[in-house]
Amino acid sequence: MSKKKSSKKEEGKYKKVKEAVKKEKQKKVKDVKAVLATRKLLEEDYKKDTFFAEFETSSGKFVKVEVTKPSTGDSKKIVELSIAAQSVENSDDPDDLLKTQEIQQNLADMAGKLSIDKDLDSEFWYNCVSSQTLVNFVVGIVISSQGASDEELRNFRK
Repeated sequence: MSKKKSSKKEEGKYKKVKEAVKKEKQKKVKDVKAVLATRKLLEEDYKKDTFFAEFETSSGKFVKVEVTKPSTGDSKKIVELSIAAQSVENSDDPDDLLKTQEIQQNLADMAGKLSIDKDLDSEFWYNCVSSQTLVNFVVGIVISSQGASDEELRNFRK
């Protein structure tokens, strides 16, 4: 009889442990679902967070384009690319020509990524506007996204 009692006790302990494991798994699943829901909510909110960036074209006209606010990573990349563009701007080194082309392509990719109008894609920004207009646009996005008004941006450019 003691073996049966011992066996039933063991079964009872096993069931309790099994139930505890099941509850822990359910809690983890709920936690993961909550994290995924939060992430999805934040991603959707980010996509909807748009504004009109005003920038000056190379011919002196001011244009507004609806854009997504750049992420921290996008802003950092734009600043790095604009600094790199300035460093090779008037160079006679043939290697710098290749660097300039790469920088311009990266800036065009960023402009296409942030533009809401899908016709203003990377190819458009690379082939249909001057390099100065492109730089003004992407740098203007970063500056505008930091809360500067259009008037402050105009005064900054002077």
